[in-house]
Amino acid sequence: MAFVIFAVSAAYYGYSVNLIVWLQGLGGTGAGDFQTQDQLATATSIIIWITSLGVGAVSIFSWMFSTGYRSLSSLLVFANFLNLIGTTWNMVFHIRYRLQGHTPPLYVGILHAILAMWTFVAVLVLAWWILVRKAGGIWSTGRYGRKDVEARRY
Repeated sequence: MAFVIFAVSAAYYGYSVNLIVWLQGLGGTGAGDFQTQDQLATATSIIIWITSLGVGAVSIFSWMFSTGYRSLSSLLVFANFLNLIGTTWNMVFHIRYRLQGHTPPLYVGILHAILAMWTFVAVLVLAWWILVRKAGGIWSTGRYGRKDVEARRY
């Protein structure tokens, strides 16, 4: 699945660069790339949404069967919930406005910033918080982390 996401994303990037080159009058293949670029962006968003469903299911499964890691598992479930909101919005946005060629209303730009960008930032912050040493994360020694190494003072 990761290879498919990488391949489609690389193709989307290639078409984007080709389109920029064409718009600047430096060559490129032309306006036919608009539709191909939109189709690749939509395919990428759909594949990433499907992947986020699987990751969310695994996080819920780990939360259900966690014993000593309940708070970390809860953070992981919350981060995946935010990720699902962001990927769902990206998929809907690409299908509704890019694939069908509709011009989005002005409020969609604000929704896109909130539902796609800020959820991604929040997921990155939560992932760092889950993994960081000083917060008692997975990488730390002691309560949740490794038991074979003595805790060091930072």
